[in-house]
This record gives sequence, structure tokens and C-alpha cells, in this order.
Amino acid sequence: MPLFQFGSWALEINPEGTRAAYAAIAAQERCNCSGCRNYDLQTKVFPEAVRLFFESLGVDPCRPTEIYDLCMEDGLVRYGGFYHLAGCYLSGEDCWQPAPNPLRRRGLFFRQRKLRRRMEDLEHLHQEALPSLAEHFSVGFTRGISMQPAAGWPEDEIVQMEIDFRLPWLLEEPYEQ
Repeated sequence: MPLFQFGSWALEINPEGTRAAYAAIAAQERCNCSGCRNYDLQTKVFPEAVRLFFESLGVDPCRPTEIYDLCMEDGLVRYGGFYHLAGCYLSGEDCWQPAPNPLRRRGLFFRQRKLRRRMEDLEHLHQEALPSLAEHFSVGFTRGISMQPAAGWPEDEIVQMEIDFRLPWLLEEPYEQ
């Protein structure tokens, strides 16, 4: 697999394996909420740097593993989510970090490892450390896999790419949180 370096991360990424895994996944029924429909429209007009980045990894930007809208900030909708890639995580600081005091942290994404409820197990996406692909488009990589990949993905050779995007609202209907 070719070596892929981005920010502090070194990964072995198999773009053809990623494309093949996406091709093997049957067309999934898409969420029809307004946030997802807006994101889908946005993927067709991503800046060239973002489109080329996704293409270099073999990722179809129209098929995130998980996508969600968080809020409207300064006229832009903030999106989080992730994509799976065929490959191996070699080095670099995981973009998910232990939350120092999760009760005082607001506006951050949180997840729990192994579904334990102890506070020290909470993590947050270290958004400030995510490198930018273009204005309002940041990505990072994690060793953790938040959701079981669909059939067709190579076992034990999956990297998760996290996104933090801020996108205009393109739908005619108003944005609702």
C-alpha cells in the first residue's frame, strides 16, 4: 500500500481497495433529513482541493459512513462525521483525545470507548488540531472505528477519517436545528 502523509499522520492507504469497498456496498437508503440533503448537495460543489484529497484516498464524498449537522455558525452549517478508508494507521496523534473535563467542555464532539459510562473514558474530537484542506474544511484520522463497516471492507485494515466542515445552506427550506 502506498504511504500517505497528511499533517502529523502517516498512513498506508489503498485507494483502489477503498473504491472497491465502496463499490461492493449496495446503494444504501440515504437519510432524508434536511441536513443530510444539504450535505449531499454540497459534495457536488466541494472546492477542488477537497475533491482531489478525497479522490487521492479513493473516497466517494457522497457516501460518508456517518454525517450529521450540528448547528449554524456565522451563516454556515457545521458538519461532523467520518469516512472509512482501506488502509493502516502508522503514526500521528489520534484526532480523538481524552476529554480533560467533559462536563465543562461545550461545543465539542464526544464519544465513549467500549460503551463504558465512566467519565475518564470520554473523548473529544480535537478540532483545533485538525489540518485544513481548504477554508472551512478540516480532516483528521483516528485509530478507533466508531461504526462497524458494511460488508465488503477488508477486516483489520480500516482507517477512519474524521471531518469538521462548515458549509453554506443550499436548500430553499430554512435550516432547523
